[in-house]
Amino acid sequence: MPKNKNRYKEYLINISLLLIALVISLLILEFTVRQISPSVFHPGIDLNPNMNKKFDVNIAGISPSSNFTTNKWGFRGDPIPKNIDEYYFILAIGGSTTKDTYIDNQKTWTYLLQERLKNSTEDKILVHNAGISGHSTRGHLLFMKTVVPEVKPNMIIFLVGANDLVNSLIYDSSEQNPWETTSPIYYIFTKSRLMQIAYSWKQILFGELLPESEITRVFVLKKMAKPETELSENFKDELISLPDYERNLNEIIRIGKENDIRILFLTQPLLYEDNEYWSDIESHQDWIPIQRKKYYLSAQTLAKMLNIFNNKLLEVCDDTDSECFDLASKIPHSQDYFYDSVHYNEAGARLVATEIFDYLIEKNGTPLIKNKSR
Repeated sequence: MPKNKNRYKEYLINISLLLIALVISLLILEFTVRQISPSVFHPGIDLNPNMNKKFDVNIAGISPSSNFTTNKWGFRGDPIPKNIDEYYFILAIGGSTTKDTYIDNQKTWTYLLQERLKNSTEDKILVHNAGISGHSTRGHLLFMKTVVPEVKPNMIIFLVGANDLVNSLIYDSSEQNPWETTSPIYYIFTKSRLMQIAYSWKQILFGELLPESEITRVFVLKKMAKPETELSENFKDELISLPDYERNLNEIIRIGKENDIRILFLTQPLLYEDNEYWSDIESHQDWIPIQRKKYYLSAQTLAKMLNIFNNKLLEVCDDTDSECFDLASKIPHSQDYFYDSVHYNEAGARLVATEIFDYLIEKNGTPLIKNKSR
C-alpha cells in the first residue's frame, strides 16, 4: 500500500510540474508574440477579425444574397497589404450606417468610394470600414484613442449623429449606450494575443462560413396612432446627450490634429424631413432598442432632433476650422435610398459614395492629400 501511495504522489507531482511548465511556456509565448505582433484590439471596441458571413436578405433595395467579411483587423474591406505604408489609407468610423451590415462587401459605400478613388489616381488607395452598429461618438472617441494609433490611417471619415441622438432617447443619459458594451468572452479575447493568432490560423486553415437565417426587414410608413409625447421648447430637456456629443467631437478633432490625421466629418442623412408631410407620420426609431424608447414621436420631430445634432457638428467644425461635409443635405428624403428611416439600401450606398467622392475631388482637385507620411 505505501508503495502505491508513493507512486500516486509521484504522479501528482509530475502532473503538477507539467502544468506549471505549460503555464510558464504559454506566458513566455504570449509575451513573445505580443512583442513580435502587437494587437490592435481593445476590450471596449467590438472588432471581429476574419469573419465570413453570408446573409439571405429580404430587404427592399438590397440584393437577396450578400457576403459580409472582415480582414485581420476586424474591418470590412480588402486584406491588409504588407506594404500598407505605400497606400493612402482611409478609415471610415461610424455606426450601422457606416457598417452597412446587410449590403454585400462590394456594394457598401466605403468599398464603392475606394473604387472611385482608385480609378481617379495612380496612387494606391485603401478604404476600410470600421463601422460598429450602435456606436456613438463615445465609442468613436475610444476607437480614436486605442485602435487608430495602431493602424495609423492617413485620413478618417466619421459619419456621426444618429446614435448620439439615441443617447438622448434611452431611459437614462448616465447609462452607457447598450450597444457600446462588449461581452466577457470578447474581453478575454482582446487580452490574449495567443488566442487571436490561434483564431486567425483556424480561419486560414479551415475557413469559416457562418450561415445566417433569412434577414427580413419590413418598413411601412404609418399615420400617427396617438398624439406625440409633449416635449420641451427646442427639445432642451430631451436632447441631454448634445453637450456630450460636442465634447466628444472636439476631443476627436484634437487627437486627429495631434497625430496629423486628416479628419472628415459627415452629417447623418435621414429618410424623414422637417416639413408638414412628415408631421402626422409615426417615426420608426429603428436604431433605438424598443424596450428603451422614452418618447412617441412624429417623423417630423425626429428629423428636427437629428437636424440639431447635424447642425451642432457643422458648428463645431466651423469653430475649430475642421473639415465637414453636409452629406445629409445631399441625400433625398426618399425610400428610393433608404430601407428604413436611417439605413441605406444599395442605391443609397452608391449615392453616398458618389457624394463623398465628388466632395473630395472638388475640395482637393485630387482625392489625396499632399502629405502621405504615416
